[in-house]
Amino acid sequence: MYRPIVDVSFYGLNPGLQGHPQDPNQKFIGYRNDDGSMQKITNNIGQFDDLMGTNNDDQMAQDLYDDFWNGGPESGEILKFWQPTKVNEAREIGEIAVLDDFIDENWKSYYNGYEEAGKFPVDIIQNNEFK
Repeated sequence: MYRPIVDVSFYGLNPGLQGHPQDPNQKFIGYRNDDGSMQKITNNIGQFDDLMGTNNDDQMAQDLYDDFWNGGPESGEILKFWQPTKVNEAREIGEIAVLDDFIDENWKSYYNGYEEAGKFPVDIIQNNEFK
């Protein structure tokens, strides 16, 4: 039996502990068509700091996502980077909650508010299409 993946949701907990050693800085960044920069990111995820525990405050993946949007998508870069906006931005705005999201507000806005355009591109996992 074949059951296609329709939507993907991402969940994160923001307990409002910014600056506290137990602060779980949770972010999700999706990407495709890797130019080699993702290996550097995976080598540095969860760097361990003996005094504070795991430290992911310097999110290189978030920086790449932000850089991508600062210049705007170019031809052929459709959904190169993707994030669940509500989950990823909750910590910055201090929202204390368990959040779920499946929309990247930048892509939604890029396509004039069309919500389907902001959804996680399920073909990445459905069809094993990383490129």
